[in-house]
Amino acid sequence: MEDSLNENVKKAKEKKGIFEIGNPLGRSVAGFEGDDIQEIPHPKTKATQTSGNKGKRKAHGIESYMTEIVEIVGSSNVVHMVTDNASNYKAAGRLLSEKYPTISWSPCAAHCLNLIMKDIGEMTHVKDVITLASRVTVYVHNRKWILSWLRKRPGWREIIRPAETRFGTNFIALKNLHDLKQHLEALVTSSAYKRELKNEKGKEVKQIVVDGKFWNNCLIIVRIMGPIMRLLRICDSDEKPSLGYVYEGMWRVVNGIKELFKNKKKFYGPYIDIIDRRWDNMLKKDLHAAAFWLNPAFQYDKDSACHMPEIMKSVLEVMQKLKMDGLQYMMDEISMFRSKDQSFGFEFAQNTHKTARPGMPTLISHSLC
Repeated sequence: MEDSLNENVKKAKEKKGIFEIGNPLGRSVAGFEGDDIQEIPHPKTKATQTSGNKGKRKAHGIESYMTEIVEIVGSSNVVHMVTDNASNYKAAGRLLSEKYPTISWSPCAAHCLNLIMKDIGEMTHVKDVITLASRVTVYVHNRKWILSWLRKRPGWREIIRPAETRFGTNFIALKNLHDLKQHLEALVTSSAYKRELKNEKGKEVKQIVVDGKFWNNCLIIVRIMGPIMRLLRICDSDEKPSLGYVYEGMWRVVNGIKELFKNKKKFYGPYIDIIDRRWDNMLKKDLHAAAFWLNPAFQYDKDSACHMPEIMKSVLEVMQKLKMDGLQYMMDEISMFRSKDQSFGFEFAQNTHKTARPGMPTLISHSLC
């Protein structure tokens, strides 16, 4: 793979003079190992939603750009294409997958999770809680003596202000406020706060802070959003490939919400409907399920959802899509992986299967064969 990639890049340089592709890690394609290639850069095209022939022309233009990159890198070196969620990028991704059947396409997982948080944040009761939390935060920040009083308390941390444009920030701010509950309750019940009761906003802040229902609603929202925020950090990080964690992360999110509401559908239903709509329409792909199954952190966990029949079906679908040679050999490898045979069963492999980068056990296995 590495030789063919270097050869393709060399030919491109000879043809076009010099060829550099920017990426999040600041390296060019020429400096990549075969296994390092995980994403193709966005074309410099304005990602606006369009309709009709103009939208189609933009989609074809983006697809042409992507095709050029794939041809330079080599289609055999590209497994997964990730694009923006704008309609023209989606159309371009589908066109590329049709042209190269072995390349899977999906929209950005991090953006999908942000849209889930946006949808949940627009639910009336969630919006109301965020609004009340914002009033407390703004009032505290606008009173220097209150900040001074709070900063003298052991364990006090600064309040995070909610932001209007960042969906995740609102939920981080809500958790931060809930963590400071005892400090705020001590503030509004102190003798020093009596001066603030002369104005309506001061009275309102006290009513919010001493309202147990407000804090209970804060805690519920924080617990709903916690798993989504953790998955977003994984998807938005460059520390390790996130493909093998997306499916399990969404499964954990859904089950966590159901458990929070004691499996009562009338309570968890509205949240799950939002998640399912985004998940089914955007991210529920065979490649995500296959990467989930091939991740040793979950494969060797007896309670993991990766042992469900539909996950194994996705693995076989991906193998068929990639048109892999030696299917019998691949099936033998899968059997070895599942039953921890040969190097998969080594003590150090078992001790590190939850922390090692996905793919490392397979590389070790091949090097020992």
